[in-house]
Amino acid sequence: MNTIWNNLLVLILANFLLTWNLSVFGQEQDSCIWIITNRTINPPDEPGMFFGSKVDPQGRLRFVKGCKCPMERWNYQLRSDLNDLLQDMPSGKDIVVFVHGDYKAFDEAADRGLEIENTYDVNVLLFTWPSRLPESFGTKNFKNSQNNVRLSAGQFYNMLELIQEYKTAPDSPWKNSRLTMFHHSLGNYFLERVATDSSITINLQPGLFDNLVLNAAAVNAEGHEKWLEKINFARNIYVTSNKMDFNLNGVRFFTNDGKQLGERIYPPLAGNAIYINFTETVGFRTPTGASHTYFLGEIMEEIPNLREFYNTIFHGEQPDLSDTTLFRVNTEGLGYDLIR
Repeated sequence: MNTIWNNLLVLILANFLLTWNLSVFGQEQDSCIWIITNRTINPPDEPGMFFGSKVDPQGRLRFVKGCKCPMERWNYQLRSDLNDLLQDMPSGKDIVVFVHGDYKAFDEAADRGLEIENTYDVNVLLFTWPSRLPESFGTKNFKNSQNNVRLSAGQFYNMLELIQEYKTAPDSPWKNSRLTMFHHSLGNYFLERVATDSSITINLQPGLFDNLVLNAAAVNAEGHEKWLEKINFARNIYVTSNKMDFNLNGVRFFTNDGKQLGERIYPPLAGNAIYINFTETVGFRTPTGASHTYFLGEIMEEIPNLREFYNTIFHGEQPDLSDTTLFRVNTEGLGYDLIR
């Protein structure tokens, strides 16, 4: 009799676990992003960190599918290459390649990517790089992150080559999807490094990306047109700015860097870019991060024009700059102002 009851309990438990796992899998499939990273993996000097805070010394890229489980924890699955990574990316959606800014641990970068995906109904391919030192912040962390970008520029460009190979393959699942590359804050430094590093020769197809966005760029505004005009692999390039961006004003005040591109625009402008000024729309806000990361959060509901702009961009389309309910020609000749 005990044997029968034991077997019955085992069957009940097995059925419960199977049902629970299927439920978890279903939820994970609705909350997944696809990740490429050049972070160290299982670093011995950073116990407890699966993806560390240093650039992989061998220059390797790793491919990771990340799914948010019901308990609000990330589950990561290593994949062998880009084809393996993207094999279960849902087809038919537009795609955003997202390069985050400073001070993001791996999980935080994944959270930001998932927020973009859920807000704008796109698939997100995240490039996450080591931008947060444990127990460090402010200027020290920012300078370390700048150096990590310099160390990572070659790996970032390798990723672009892999994306081109995947997108242009005859049977590519991305054939009918629009592709946008979105760089936020210090993530824009990758573009400058790719354009100016003598060891990198840009050999990407014109129009590889439908849109390229330099969002709240934490790079020096002076001379930016020289390197930006070398970027020819996007049909449309957009540069956003906000004079009241608290974070970028801080970069200028607390480092040796000059005025930041995402803060104040000065001529000459890059001939291949469209400049959109958000000072009137966003301005100074509290919490202060809202004046810098203005493509997500409650501000989207408060300012419909802002949401419409980013939604159009993320879906690879061009905003109608002649629409006077959305845009006004900047009186200083510096592109367009987004109207609140």
